[in-house]
Amino acid sequence: MTAGITEKLAAHTAAVRFTDIAPEAIEKAKDCVLDQIGVELIGSTLEWNKIAYRYVAEMGGRGESTIVNYGDKTPALDAAFVNATFGQGCELDDVGFAAGGHPGAATVPVALALCEKYRCTQRFSCRGGRRLGRNVSPAVGSASFSR
Repeated sequence: MTAGITEKLAAHTAAVRFTDIAPEAIEKAKDCVLDQIGVELIGSTLEWNKIAYRYVAEMGGRGESTIVNYGDKTPALDAAFVNATFGQGCELDDVGFAAGGHPGAATVPVALALCEKYRCTQRFSCRGGRRLGRNVSPAVGSASFSR
């Protein structure tokens, strides 16, 4: 059976190592992560975003990952959801001009929540994954819209 596009993309993503990424890209990724966290902090103070926070806080669950600004530990999926909501909910987040969307809000909260949950120590896990996510997301989006 021939590998489909999803399998090829997954194989490519899994094969990338931190050392494969240019130093300039690593520095840009650091800036993007800091920017996203800053936007999440702003978003965490807005009433319409607090709805998601209160909902997740009331549900409780295993304390795996941290919700920005509040410090609550929730399941990783919930922390990623709330932090992404904070990040996109104040309209100061980044935009991916190549294919639209907001790659920071889609990648940083997920990467940080999973890194915290699994106690990642490899440099690739967060910084490399963030950079790779910013490259793969627009490529997939562009391919989707060009059909």
